[in-house]
Amino acid sequence: MLVSEVFPGIQGECSTMGKASLFIRLTGCNMKPICSWCDTKYALQGGVEYSIEELVDIIEKQPLTNIVCTGGEPACQYDDIIELIENLNMDYRGKELNKPYTFEIETNGLIEPDDFLCEEGVMFNVSPKRQNFNLKVLNKFNMTSNVNFKFVIENEDDFRFWQEQVIKKLGILPYRVWLMPEGTNSEKVKKGSIEIVDKYCLKYGYNLSPRLQVLLWGNEKGK
Repeated sequence: MLVSEVFPGIQGECSTMGKASLFIRLTGCNMKPICSWCDTKYALQGGVEYSIEELVDIIEKQPLTNIVCTGGEPACQYDDIIELIENLNMDYRGKELNKPYTFEIETNGLIEPDDFLCEEGVMFNVSPKRQNFNLKVLNKFNMTSNVNFKFVIENEDDFRFWQEQVIKKLGILPYRVWLMPEGTNSEKVKKGSIEIVDKYCLKYGYNLSPRLQVLLWGNEKGK
């Protein structure tokens, strides 16, 4: 598995916000040539090759049981994520584990959800990008049981676009919709969060995803 970094932190977005988690940031992204804004450009290339056994050891030796695969674009490494989950359910030494691990995958939603991962109850946090999204694939995510849709809102035009082109067209239920301000510093995120709540969340019943990690640590790497 090609990994940019592994670090403990607080999930700052979507339905498990505030949950202590172990983040595995995978290297590589299928939108690298066209994505106009990215706060983890360092994860687009490079990285270190980890064996599944090495990652199992890392996970076992720390107390956190919620594992978040982020990126980059984790869906590009679905096969390795599946192998990791299989080895955590019954690890590579053949002994059952006592910890009840849960998994989240943060994705841009261009690659369809994997059936095995859906059956395992993996949570997909889907954040499509205006430059390139696929309604057919997003609808497949909408048909799964564990999914959050996270839309970055910088202005009124962003909200109208996602509301008309995705949320309404796919009939995404409000409890699955998370609106997130754009920004890599606490002042901008706080200001954007207030505007999103006042203009959209209370009116439409959508959720706020305020980027808790940015409010706590700014844009510090490994947080």
